[in-house]
Amino acid sequence: MSPTTTPVTIGTMHSYPYRRLTSPAGRGEPYTYSLQYLSTGVIPQQVYTASSANTATIDASYYSDIDSTGFQGRTAFYPFELNYFVFHGFGNPLSMPTRRLEYVSAGNSIAWAAFASTNVWTDPRFPGFPMSGGGQGGSARRYTPGEKVTEAWNEFPLSTRAPVNLAGSQTNGQFEPGVVRSGDTETFNLSPFSDNETGHVGWLDIGNHRDPESETYELDQDGSKIADGPVIAKTAQIPDATVKAAVSTLHLTIDAARSGPDYKLSTGNHSEWTWQSHHQEGTLPPGYGCGFEFVSPTNCSVEPLMTAQTVVRGMSLHGTVPAGLQTMDLTLSHLQLTPQSPIPSAKVEFSTDDGTTWHQARTVRVGNGHYLAVFTAPTGFVSLRVSGTDTVGGSIIQTVNHAYQTV
Repeated sequence: MSPTTTPVTIGTMHSYPYRRLTSPAGRGEPYTYSLQYLSTGVIPQQVYTASSANTATIDASYYSDIDSTGFQGRTAFYPFELNYFVFHGFGNPLSMPTRRLEYVSAGNSIAWAAFASTNVWTDPRFPGFPMSGGGQGGSARRYTPGEKVTEAWNEFPLSTRAPVNLAGSQTNGQFEPGVVRSGDTETFNLSPFSDNETGHVGWLDIGNHRDPESETYELDQDGSKIADGPVIAKTAQIPDATVKAAVSTLHLTIDAARSGPDYKLSTGNHSEWTWQSHHQEGTLPPGYGCGFEFVSPTNCSVEPLMTAQTVVRGMSLHGTVPAGLQTMDLTLSHLQLTPQSPIPSAKVEFSTDDGTTWHQARTVRVGNGHYLAVFTAPTGFVSLRVSGTDTVGGSIIQTVNHAYQTV
């Protein structure tokens, strides 16, 4: 079939070869190539050269609190594949923690969606099928030829976060924002144990029998509880909730916990959001959807929940930081597609005795929503609590138990 010279006359023909190449073991800094080259109309002679003219470079770090074998993979797709699920396998084994260079095809409208699972093991009930104790999934993303970027996977602390769309309308299916309201129905898409890389979200394996995991929630309206309970086990999502049409204050609490041999760090999340809400009849822009389905309605609006990203400076790939002076960058914002209201205040607290006592860190505002926090911690585990408020009645509080370790 390669090459062909006569274009098709009915419809449009697209073709591309796909190759994943991995560096030889033990020979310098590890690297991978994920390559895919699109042709339209005819199938050319399929000989290609990867260079800075068609390739981007990712300096990727994979964090893990224990030495383990994980899985990592990238799937590419083009605009003409947006209504299909494009899948290039379960990924490839990856010794974690590690750092490596990853070269990916760039330009020509290609977008990449990646994932990294940690602590892969075999459940005796399902021999031969890899099970994961957790990990991160990444939003589809386009790179430009010659671009050099960094990506941090599973970097601690892990907290409950919403997905961020990095590809706009060029998503595989429809992108579901963190919390949307359609009429008087609230729909939630918030993921515990997510890292702080924009576009990443964690996953919770409710059926994991080796490392027990759980998630519960409560939704209040004007101070009265209207819904609570565990998440839906199959999807690990909070059930839809009906709220009053009038302007009101909504308060959402999520508690997630995990334990077992795979987890030393970020073993529990407690998150609270407060925001003002009212009846909505909006429509999402192209590429977005109101629900969990691959193709879902678009007649909803995103709720203005606050978000928090916490980056601890000087962290090793094992999630450890030297004891003594600790420095953190805190970024507070709002969900994508919502007004970015000013955020005048924030607070960072820490505990070195598993949350029995809390101390306030010295926090300095360095810009709207951007803060620098410093404190001193002895050897051991550090738990973190960050909070902030905006100027329209919104607030966020997030607590992470055993957020990271000092050594």
